[in-house]
Amino acid sequence: MSAFSPRQILCPLDLTPASEGVLRWAGLFAEAFGSHLDIIHADWSEAPYFFTQGQIGELVAEAAHHRKTLSHHLHHLATKVLGSRVPFKTSVLDGSAVDIILAYIRQSPPDLIVTGSQGRSGFDRLLLGSVAENVARHAICPTLIVKGSVIPSDQHAIRSILCPAALSDTAQHSISIAADVSAAFRSDLSVLHIVEHNVLPPEDAREHLCQLVPAEVRNRCHVKEIVGSGNPAEQIILHARSEHPDLIVLGSPQRSFLEFNTLGRTTERVLRHGPSPVLLIPYRTSGH
Repeated sequence: MSAFSPRQILCPLDLTPASEGVLRWAGLFAEAFGSHLDIIHADWSEAPYFFTQGQIGELVAEAAHHRKTLSHHLHHLATKVLGSRVPFKTSVLDGSAVDIILAYIRQSPPDLIVTGSQGRSGFDRLLLGSVAENVARHAICPTLIVKGSVIPSDQHAIRSILCPAALSDTAQHSISIAADVSAAFRSDLSVLHIVEHNVLPPEDAREHLCQLVPAEVRNRCHVKEIVGSGNPAEQIILHARSEHPDLIVLGSPQRSFLEFNTLGRTTERVLRHGPSPVLLIPYRTSGH
């Protein structure tokens, strides 16, 4: 049974120049899996507290006109990028981006979220995080965060996938989903394990890694096991920069409420500094 076969894909766009690239990735998955795309944009307008009723009325009218213009622009962008290959619906909604996306997820749970990352830095990012990271922390479905490489308009496949994996049962879910994506696009799949502090000889780690990859995964795609050593985040990033995978598939631990502001150190570092789009696969950590 397939672990990953998205029928409904949510694609929030901020309508910056990067939105076209994000939409190409969403279209790529929708076309491969026969999915329907919900494309949304959040437009937030709020009157200052000192506005009079007349001024508020004018602002509401201007916001409605602006939203109508945005709706035309969003639909035109979707038609330009997707054409008739993928069924889609576009919506412009009133509210802040994170609130709108999370509300949409609660009301119409998607099978996959495809979003872009603006790449904040410094204290502002440490305190607030990006919209993409906020969504990934709360989403219970896989989230594809598009950054780095842009899919050319004439490319209709993902050619190579990197799946970093710990030697644990939680890794099997990520490997299985990576295999589903690999099979859908007929791409190569590299499963990478990084040994920390030389706790396990490389030959033993490779044997465990090979055992971790189910036989049915090998039957669906070409798999290569790779074992390295060092800091996991650093080695994953270095490997990705060296091999240039089209996509990284990475398990993302779902944290408790007290840990909601983290995705996991390795996940966050790969997400922020890796060169490729990252498909985050949520899983529950022990004790949560």
